Amino acid sequence: MALTTPIETIDERPTCCGYAAGRLFYGLKNNVYYSQVMEGESIDKLGFCYQQNDPTSEQLSDLLDTDGGTIQIDNATDVVQLKKFRGGVLIYCKNGVWFLSGPDTGFTATNFSLTQVTNAGCVSPESVVVAGDVHYYWSSEGVYSVAINQFGQAEATNIIELTMQSFFNDIDIIAKGKASGAYNRIKKQVEWFYCSDTQTGATEYKYAYDKSLVLDLRSGGVWPQEYNATLAEASGKFIASVVNTTQGTEEFDTVEVVVVAGAPSATQN
Repeated sequence: MALTTPIETIDERPTCCGYAAGRLFYGLKNNVYYSQVMEGESIDKLGFCYQQNDPTSEQLSDLLDTDGGTIQIDNATDVVQLKKFRGGVLIYCKNGVWFLSGPDTGFTATNFSLTQVTNAGCVSPESVVVAGDVHYYWSSEGVYSVAINQFGQAEATNIIELTMQSFFNDIDIIAKGKASGAYNRIKKQVEWFYCSDTQTGATEYKYAYDKSLVLDLRSGGVWPQEYNATLAEASGKFIASVVNTTQGTEEFDTVEVVVVAGAPSATQN
């Protein structure tokens, strides 16, 4: 007997989602919901976060590798981002990062493990950048990388602790919470855009960037950059976002999107 309806209905929307191991993962509060595995190109099962067999059945109640389900992270505070990582998922929360992994074949509903990587929480979900096998993100404490160490375990490191830590500490916490990052695969650089102001006034734009922090993956160097932007005026020019092109050169892989916009919203968050 197949289970065709969920046992519990969640009225709130997930705060984030990510795709890995042939299924979708959804983050809500301190819970991670994972769907059943896709069948071919059909997306029908990507919303089924429960097992296929009826768990109350006396004939067939077994949990399957491809089933969906829920994982509660007891010590976590609000999942803000989910990213594929080494056959599993890195779970970015406000108070730390967890690694949801499986065996060599990847995460399954019947075989997985959950370990905390660090208690340095993610201050901005848009700051999470994937560059090859390494993840980078902004915490209120610094700029962190997450990679597999020599023992095969996920490990987090504050990459600016000995270089730009004082500079980073001076960035307003509200500006850190709105930071957005992108990876330039041609230049091998990660760039995080942020605002020099808190952008909370009614005449200011909620998301507008005039500065950035650049990490060069070849040299390990980190340096700040400034852009000629007007943030407070209704017709101001500013960086609103950054996108990656499918093709590029050393000079033009990452495209900075400069926007001329109308009046900002009178309500700011």
